[in-house]
Amino acid sequence: MRTFAENLIALPMTVLAVLTMGLMCWRWQRLSRSFFATGTIAFFLFSVPVIGQLLLWPLSRPDTPPGAIADAKPAAIVVPTAGIYEDGTGNWWPSSSSVLRVVLGLQMQDRHSLPLILAGGSPVAGRPAEARVIGRHFNLSERKIIIDDTARNSFETGHAVAKLVQSMSSSQVVLVTSEAHAVRMSASLRHAGLEVLGISVRSPGSRFQGWTDFLPSPRGLAISTAVVKEYCAVLWYLATSKVDVADLLS
Repeated sequence: MRTFAENLIALPMTVLAVLTMGLMCWRWQRLSRSFFATGTIAFFLFSVPVIGQLLLWPLSRPDTPPGAIADAKPAAIVVPTAGIYEDGTGNWWPSSSSVLRVVLGLQMQDRHSLPLILAGGSPVAGRPAEARVIGRHFNLSERKIIIDDTARNSFETGHAVAKLVQSMSSSQVVLVTSEAHAVRMSASLRHAGLEVLGISVRSPGSRFQGWTDFLPSPRGLAISTAVVKEYCAVLWYLATSKVDVADLLS
């Protein structure tokens, strides 16, 4: 789970604020103060939960109804991992986002009796494969689970899943992932030649909870950080031809 400090560092606007503070040490004080004011206002806005919720809305997709999933007879349920962390004693644990995705994925498996593909390698050298850590945490040995520990990102996950599904009866899969991640992951699967049915993990924190959502908070910063990251990632995938516009709009 991200701490407030990690969200502060991750937010792109923080970089602008730091650079601006550096500029204030130079001669262009009027320009640097303008940048500093802009950065401060932007940081304030990104810390307001309702701003993050509005930014999340274009990334949200409606869930595929259970009846439609049953009628489609998909090949498998796909759950991409969402990180792990080390507790300081050498033990690795699933992040809260990974736990939420796997729990919903297992619920979908119980409902539809489909194999579940848990996909996640090691995006950082020296770390264990995320899917292996999460698989041990949930003790999935008695379930019909296929673990892919090679994919380091959404693009690689799409192609890894496509290879696993080749020998199955259908090219359709049910994607279970977080709401903000659904667009990029769905596009990656489609680009690899698969048809995607979607079920999103919808965090209560990303939904309007009352007047306090108009006040800056760590929760607002966390929502905005995740959403801004996804927008940047989608633009990068488009720029590097990892996905096409058609993959995003399908």
